[in-house]
This record gives sequence, structure tokens and C-alpha cells, in this order.
Amino acid sequence: MDVLEQLKSTDLGLSPLPELCSSFRITKLAEKPQNPIMDSLQFVNLRNAKALPEINIEALRPFQSTQHDIIPDLPEKSLWKAALECRHTVTDTTRSWDVLVKRPIPTASAFISERSSYTLAAARHIVLATFQSENTRVINVLPSELYDYIQLTLSGLSSPLHVWDTKSQTFLIRGLASHEMGKFVISGLDDEETDSLVQRFVTIGTQLRRLEMLILELQDITAYNRKHLHAFGYSLTSVLSSIRAGLSEIVSSRPRPTSQDDIQAVSSLWSSCSEVAEQIRDVAAMCGRDMSVQPNQYPALSQTASELLTRIYKHFQLHIDNSSPHAITAISAFILSLTSEDYLEHVCEAVGYIPRRLATTKPSLQDRQSTGLFDDDLQQPEDATNEEADVEDTYPCFFDPQLSKGVARARESLKLLHTARPDHPLLAHSEKRPRIRWFWSNEDVEAAWLGTTAPNSEFSPEPSPIVSKLEAAGDEVALRVLQIFDLEPGAHLQSNSPSSSSRSPNPFLRFQDGFPSRLPPLAPTLETLRDLVLAPLEAHVDSLSAALLDTFLSRSSGYLDFRRHLSLLRSYLLLTSHSFKARLQAALFSDAPEPISTDSSARTMAVRARKSLSRRRTPEPTADFWSVGLAPALTVGSSWPPGGSDLSFYLRTVIIDSLDSDYCLQVAHSDASEVERKDQLLEEAEWRLGFAIRDLPVGARARWLNPRSMEAMDFLYMNYQPPHPLDVLIPQSTLSKYHRVFAFNLRLMRVENVTKALFRMTRQGSASAPLFETLTASRQLFLYFRFIASSFVSALSSYVYDIAIGDKFDSFLNSLASPLEREPGNTLPVFSDVFALAEYHSNVMDDVLSACLLRSNQKAVGDLLRGALEIILEFGILMSDLRSGRMREYEAAAPLEGLFFAYRCKMGRLHKALKELIDKSASLTESTSENPDIHAMSGSLPAVAASLHDLLTRLSIPESWQSSR
Repeated sequence: MDVLEQLKSTDLGLSPLPELCSSFRITKLAEKPQNPIMDSLQFVNLRNAKALPEINIEALRPFQSTQHDIIPDLPEKSLWKAALECRHTVTDTTRSWDVLVKRPIPTASAFISERSSYTLAAARHIVLATFQSENTRVINVLPSELYDYIQLTLSGLSSPLHVWDTKSQTFLIRGLASHEMGKFVISGLDDEETDSLVQRFVTIGTQLRRLEMLILELQDITAYNRKHLHAFGYSLTSVLSSIRAGLSEIVSSRPRPTSQDDIQAVSSLWSSCSEVAEQIRDVAAMCGRDMSVQPNQYPALSQTASELLTRIYKHFQLHIDNSSPHAITAISAFILSLTSEDYLEHVCEAVGYIPRRLATTKPSLQDRQSTGLFDDDLQQPEDATNEEADVEDTYPCFFDPQLSKGVARARESLKLLHTARPDHPLLAHSEKRPRIRWFWSNEDVEAAWLGTTAPNSEFSPEPSPIVSKLEAAGDEVALRVLQIFDLEPGAHLQSNSPSSSSRSPNPFLRFQDGFPSRLPPLAPTLETLRDLVLAPLEAHVDSLSAALLDTFLSRSSGYLDFRRHLSLLRSYLLLTSHSFKARLQAALFSDAPEPISTDSSARTMAVRARKSLSRRRTPEPTADFWSVGLAPALTVGSSWPPGGSDLSFYLRTVIIDSLDSDYCLQVAHSDASEVERKDQLLEEAEWRLGFAIRDLPVGARARWLNPRSMEAMDFLYMNYQPPHPLDVLIPQSTLSKYHRVFAFNLRLMRVENVTKALFRMTRQGSASAPLFETLTASRQLFLYFRFIASSFVSALSSYVYDIAIGDKFDSFLNSLASPLEREPGNTLPVFSDVFALAEYHSNVMDDVLSACLLRSNQKAVGDLLRGALEIILEFGILMSDLRSGRMREYEAAAPLEGLFFAYRCKMGRLHKALKELIDKSASLTESTSENPDIHAMSGSLPAVAASLHDLLTRLSIPESWQSSR
């Protein structure tokens, strides 16, 4: 208040604000009932300065009549007749409860589009520039004329209004120049309404014409491997025939125009063609002939059956998902069923589900010339190939990946089964199997669900009924059929033309009548129905694969028994046979500390050496060229690698003697049939097993050309030739893995002979002087180095044969044994077919390579292991040079210390790298990676990691070496 008083007392010279006065006043309502109708009437009379007449309230009440009241006579004209005859008034005579007065005279609308069609058409014709342009040609058409022209357009034919353009494959306005633009105008309508009315008929005719041209192109294809296109064309022909029949019925059932200006007939025909327009548009979209597609964008007709069926199936699936109308869905289902019928039959033939049809052979050129029925210049198409060659590698999308993979493998399994066991029951086709086809009715679905056979669903290898009747009737009936060719030209059209009632109905109409409005309850989705349709084929594929797998794993298969061939591979290519390894070691390697005579080495190379060869004098091995660990006979002369007939004979003798030694021990405890079977395997193994020389790169730095290098024996490998059906289980890719293990074993065997030669160099009773006689420290280092090198090679050799090869390969062989022969606790892997078994065989060899550190992803650790073996080889070569006198003690002392230091560092790095590899394979954390023994004892390590942990345990090195770099 103090502030307000101060402001009032202060003279600021401000004028007072004007008062706010309202511009309206609300009259207070009287305290009586309100009557808005009477008030409105009084307000109008007051505005017109007229006195409001007295209104009799009683007269407004409803008239109450009694039975004695006399009804007055009605006027002669009825109310409705008067309303019909009277002209339209310009005033609004509507009375409502709130307005009881006449409305003012209404004015015309300001929008031309709200006026009559005549007014709008005239305004558009005058105002729009397109009608005034010289390049625009307006064609006025009467509704009656348009109705007649539409019938031609709906048939896909040209009319006086439209003509077919072959370049764009569309209907164009007839008579237009290249620079002109035409517009139709129907009397009483504007151009937009005319275009909207005519466009549907033009679209139907254009799409029909395009589809007919597609059918003609399909009929012109004569390639043998395009049967799916012929079936597709036939299904389109049936559908288009049905659509044309529907259009003809619609046109014939619609009333014709009663006058020239009668537009109702055209509008009625337009609305009646809506369903047909949707059907033809859907078929055109499926075939890639829609109005939005140009002729140069059409899908190629050379597409394979799988691509075509995939396109049709996806189109049909879209209608199922969208619940399209019954007629449109039936069209897609019919095309899918008919197009896939021959393809499914071909797939069944490829996997042996049904017997293969006889291939139709075309007459040769000589036969054509001799008969005179063919043109001389007519040649056989190049793509008319054998039916067996027409096999696709891809399959439609309704073949799931598992079935596609199974069918592709079943085709190969069928060929292998024909070769391995031609008399197998699956190849006899003795039992009837249900046809693989699409079915849609509830009866067929229930029959397939219950495993019973639906009517007309079995495949019968018998010929068609017509052919059977002709063959049974004889020549008379066959000649009677040919009597039509004896008639005069055109007579058969009248005498033999079938009536409309006897003609065969359209197959699509029969299909559409039986096609359900929704999928059966037992197969409510298309995926479920697809699995039910293809279930017999999938079961046959599984049985075919199981039959071939059982043939290769059965003991009654003889030389096709896969386990016996695996035993040969394990014994000879993996060097697990003791007799073969001993003979091969005697032929290729030697533990002698110095070169010896080749006469004695020849006798050790083969037990069955010929006397003539033992009496032959060969030159002594050159001391400068000889290398410790190798057989002296290999270093005769001054060239490497060795060759000649002697080496081939010795190695062949090693194989034959080893086979006799291994199998004779087993035959002694077997029955006669087992002996006969093993003798057959033995006879074939003599030429299936063999040594070969590898093609290695030749150059100045090629290490395998030096006999002192670790790679000196890489030129030699052992090959195996499996019989034809078994080559799918023992492919060359898997044999190459055997070759890598064989080359690694040869390196290991040489280093092992080098360590033995080091012990022979210092044995008591040796004629030569002891090594490092005057250098005590070097001698002690030599003895210590020899001991740890021998321990390392021995531990590595036992690991390779017991764990890397024995554990992995023996488990594989045990998994292939029968349940009675299988060891307890061994889990049998599940093989779906022989290809899965071949893949598992390859994986086993991958595990063997991984356990031997021979995989490419283990190159760092593998190089350390092979580097340690190479240091031991250099250690042996150094000591052999010292023993042979090519080096003196003081010259060899420093290299010996260098080799020992390098070996110590290499082993320390190998120990650390093995630990890291085990931790990486087992995916261990940092807290547990320092002690992998706990995981190895608990069995949580993977198979390869467990094997490498065993190797780490065997390579026990001092702790001081583990920190070496």
C-alpha cells in the first residue's frame, strides 16, 4: 500500500486509461417457457415489418378422428404423380424444425467438376491446351461403337480404334502419326473418364496377346532338356482358354446398348470384367509380361527348371500368405502342379525312386535318307543329349537345403550302388511307390498323412491304356485308326468333329472345381504341405544312402569292405605295421656311423633279394656325398634323389614281403571263406599299394636336392589306388593328407636312425678313436646332447604312433565296427550317407595332421618342432664328419656348442608355443592358462588339445630351458 500511495502522490503526467465498455448486451431471459419456433417466426415477421397473425395452438395438434369422421375425397392427381411431372424448382422447399421459412434461391456451384458431365467435358475441351494442340488428335466415339470394338480388344485382336504394335507389344490408337498423341472421348464423357473406362479392356487384351506370344515361343522350343517349358506352356494354354471362355460368357450375358448414347452397357461390361482383369494380370505378372515390363526386359526362356519352379512357387506362396481370391490361387496352384510334374518325375528317376523311362532316339541321317520321310538338310539339334546328362545341380526353393543336398548325393549313391551291388532290392523296383506330385484335396492329404495310397497316385511302369489296347487288338484296329487319312480334304471336319458335349473339358476347370478354398486342416501351411508331398522322396533318399553305406561297411562285401582298406592305409601309409616299417627302414635308412659296402646294404634292403643282384659289383658310396641316417645304396654315385630299377625292385619287394608277413599271421586263425577273402585283398593290394616320386620344384635353393638336408626324402611318397566304388570314401584330397603324414614319418625315421648312429659312434670296441678324446668339456657336452636328443626323438616317435595316429585312427576304425565288435564306451557317429562318412574320414586325417603339427594354422609351432629335428640331424652330420676325419676336434667344438645352444632355445620356445596353442584351443582364461594339466585331467580339453598336451608332457625339459629365447 505504501508503494501505491507513493505512486499516487507522485505526479508523472499520465492520463487515465479509458473505460472498457462492452459492445453487446445479453438480455435477461424471461421467467417463462421458451418456444424457439414461435420466436423465429416472430423475428422474421418483425424484420419484414409485418404483423404476426394469430396462431391457433389447437390447430397444430394432431388431428383426432373417430370412426364416424368422414374422410374427404382425395384430389385426382396423386402426390407422387405430381412430384414426377413437376419441374425442378429453383427454391428450396424443405421445412425443418428450426427453420419454417422458405430458403433463398440457391446459386450454381463455383466448381466445374460439380456440374454435369456435359458441362465438364465442354470446359475441358475448350480450356485445356492438349485439345487445342496440333499434335493432339481427339477421336469421338459413340458408346454403341465402343461396345463393338471392345469385344475385339478383349480377344487380343486389333480393332478400328486400336492396332497391335509388335515392337512395344501393346495396343496403340489406330491412324496416328509418329508425332501425334491421340485421345478418346465418349459422347457425354470427358477424356479422363473415357481413359479410365477403356484402359481395363486394353490391358486385358494386351496381356492376353503377350501371353499368347509367350506360348508360341514355348512351343517353338525343341530342345530335349526344356520339358519344363513345354509343361509350363501347356498350363498357360489351359488357363488362357478358361479365361477366354469366361470373357466370352461375360460378353454374351451382358445386354447390348439400346441406343447410340447408351453408356450403361459399357459400364456394366467394365464392372463384370474386374475379376477376369485380376486373373489375367496375375498370370502376366508371374510370366514377367506385365504392362510395366518392356519387351527387352522379359525373363529369358533359357532359364532352368529350378529357376522357373522357384518363380512359380514364390508367386503361389504370396497368394497363400495374402489369402487371395480362390480363382487366382487356383491358377497359381494349377501352373505349379502341371509344370513341376515332369520335373519331379525326372528327379525320382535320377535317384532310382521310379524306373527310368526308355530314352527316345532320333533316326540317324542315313535312316532319314533311306526312308525319304525327312529333309536331307535336317540335322539333329546339338542340345538333344542323353537324359542322364540332363541333371541340374540346383533345385527349386521348395526343396529345403537338407533335401537338396540329399538328392544330389543320392544321385551319386545310386550309381555307386549299381556298381557295388547291382542285385540290391532297392534297384529292382518291385514295390509300388506313391507318385511325387502336388495334391490339394483333403482325401489326398489324409492318405499321405496315414501312409496309404490315394487313388491314381501310384506310379505304374505299365504303358498307357491307349497303347495297350492297340497292341492287344492287333493290326486291324491300328489300320482302322488310320482311315482318317483316306478321307477327302475337309471331310473329317464334318464327319468326325466331336460335339460340344463330347469334347474333353479344360483340365484347369477340372482342377479349379476340386481345388479347396483353403489348405487342408492336416496341412494348414504351404510348408507343411510341401514336406508331406516330398516325404516319400526324402525317405527313399535316406534308404538309398543307408543301403550304400551298409554295403561298404558290411563284412560280406569282400574287397569293398571299407574297414579293410582303412587297415591297409593305416599299416602302410601311416607306417603302423611293424613288419613294413622295419623293412622300409632297412631299405631307406641306416644307423651305421660310417658308409658301408653296398653289397651288404642290398641284403638288408630286402629279404627276398635275388642272388644275381648280390653278386653284382656296384661302386662304393662316395664319402663326401654320403649322409648319416641314409642307406648307403641310396647315395651311390653323386646324384640325388636316387632312381633306377634297383630302387624300384627293392621297394616293391618291401611291399610284397610285408603283405605276406602281415596277412599270413591272420589267415592262420580264420576260416576258409575269410582266407579266400583276405587272399583276394592281398592280391589286389600288391598293385594298389606302390611307391612314387613326387614332382617337387627344381632350383638352386631346392633343399630336397641335398641328401644332408631334412627334406632329402620328400621326393618319395607311397600311393594307394582304391577300387572304383570306394574312391568316393578315399578321394585324392584325403590321400594327400596320408602323403603328408608319410613324409613326416620318413623325416622322423631318419632322425631316429641318426640318434642310433650317434650311440654307435661311441660304443666300446670301435676301431676308430673316440670322439673328443682331448677335449673333455666337448665330450661331456656331446654325451649330454646325444642323450637329450635321443630322448626327444623317442618321445616324439612314441607320441606320433601311439597318440596322434593310434588314438585317432583306431577310434575311427572302432566306430565303423559292428556293435558286437565295438569296444565298450565308444560312441558311434551318425553317418547319413557315404559322403558324410568320407567327410568324417577327411576330418580324422585333419586331426592326425593337427596332432602332428602339420596344419597350416600351426605353422609357427610346427616349424619349431621340425627345427628341433633339423638341429639333431645337423648334430649327427657334424659328428659323422668328425668321425670320418673331415673335421678335427677343435674345429667341431665350437659348432657343437652352437648347435646345443640353438637346440636349447628351440626346445624352450617349442615348450612355450605348445602351451599357448593348448590354451588357445581350449579357450582357457588367463587365470587357468598357466596350468593346463588340471583341464587335461578333468577331460575338458578338446581332442587335438588333449593330444598336444600329451606331447607337452612327454617333452620333459629342464625349467631353465623354458625361459630360453
